[in-house]
Amino acid sequence: MKNSIKKIDFAEVIGEASNGVEAIRLYEELYPDIVFMDLFMPKMDGIDAIEEILKINGNAIIIVMSATEEFNIIENVIDKGAGSVIHKPFKQNQIVSVLNKFKSNIMNKRKEYQMSDEKIKVLVVDDARLARMILKSYINKFKFAEVIGEASNGVEAIELYKKLKPDLVTMDLDMPIMDGSIAIEQILKIDKYAQIIVVSAMEQEIMVENAKKKGVKEFIKKPVNQENLSKLLSRLF
Repeated sequence: MKNSIKKIDFAEVIGEASNGVEAIRLYEELYPDIVFMDLFMPKMDGIDAIEEILKINGNAIIIVMSATEEFNIIENVIDKGAGSVIHKPFKQNQIVSVLNKFKSNIMNKRKEYQMSDEKIKVLVVDDARLARMILKSYINKFKFAEVIGEASNGVEAIELYKKLKPDLVTMDLDMPIMDGSIAIEQILKIDKYAQIIVVSAMEQEIMVENAKKKGVKEFIKKPVNQENLSKLLSRLF
């Protein structure tokens, strides 16, 4: 599959997973435009992984790679939201065809997003000044976004959210005075549609799980990669 995609001039492989658990983790980290998903895998199969990825992003484009001809299985993955199915063993022209099917939609969405005159207003929340500076630097380089405020703890974040009404909040979790988890809960009480991206370190997995329970669906790991951040913003708006 990877070698076949490499031969296509408008596509590239940015990650590989060997099971559904890895697929979900990499989807959250890399925010790909398209996922090619096998169905029968250890730890977590493709059907469950599709369901979880679509919880993260209801518009995710997932192409199922299947060796089965069983109608009920294929019907099940389509019902769960898979965009298309290609049967193994597949040929180069099948891959080109299925990528072309979604190419124009992806490119048009990117173009509309980048050409928009109205910038996304972002509130950056992190107790580390350097972390705020890096995020602010990345965001302000995007033509479509700007940082309109910074907070160093959860209390400041809530006050600035009420005052500035940002389109998006990037939220650290481990902070003094009030941590990010409590701030998220309070902001979602103020605005249940608030867009919040949790910016977390690897050792904060328990706090990340807690944030998920509170309703946050978008996460990006430290150190933040500018390209991944751009993809995440383009997916959200």
